[in-house]
Amino acid sequence: MLLDNWALAQGQSPSCFLNSEAMEPYKSPVGTVVSTFMGPCKILDIRNKGMTYVVEPTNWKLADYSSTQVKGFLNRDGVKFMDSANVTDACC
Repeated sequence: MLLDNWALAQGQSPSCFLNSEAMEPYKSPVGTVVSTFMGPCKILDIRNKGMTYVVEPTNWKLADYSSTQVKGFLNRDGVKFMDSANVTDACC
């Protein structure tokens, strides 16, 4: 694996040797309900090579009279995946 944004002395690119499991991208399908500091949220998009999650709370809106949904932009550490029983209780 070559690193895009690293350079050694004289502009050389470092090489990393990883096992095949480490090369698999972190997978989380869009539409999954996750636990966040905002409560249960649905993943709308994954950006920055899996480092940023765009989420939408499942149980509240911006205001009572508004149909606008709040969007959150969370790093990977701010998202916790729930088991299937908790997902059903949180969103449906």
